[in-house]
Amino acid sequence: PLEAGEQDIILENVGDDWLRLDYIEVGNLAVPVRTLTLRDGVQSVTVAWLHHREYTWDRIAAEEEPVPLTVRYRVAGMRAGRYRVEVWEPLTGEIVGVVAGVVGEDGVLDVELPPLVDQLALYITPD
Repeated sequence: PLEAGEQDIILENVGDDWLRLDYIEVGNLAVPVRTLTLRDGVQSVTVAWLHHREYTWDRIAAEEEPVPLTVRYRVAGMRAGRYRVEVWEPLTGEIVGVVAGVVGEDGVLDVELPPLVDQLALYITPD
């Protein structure tokens, strides 16, 4: 069981083969943004998908736009240095912004993203 509040949960494949997860269940969690992050710890390349919780098929059908969210994206376990964060529109592949980030000795990248209305994809590489 996890205490209430901010948590870093890391699933790390330390073997020489693929990692397969059938599912992960997190009960009683209500966050405004769903996030899936995949990080290559050797190359320090990260990809992420962020989804606005209120961007659902029934709201789209009713033509109700979610309230835009201000999002700070944070990922741990990065090598120290400067990073380029490309922000993509996942459905079109269009780059909608580029954010510069710095990782210190704590290994944490923490950047503010453009407003999130529906979904965003991130491609993070050392700069």
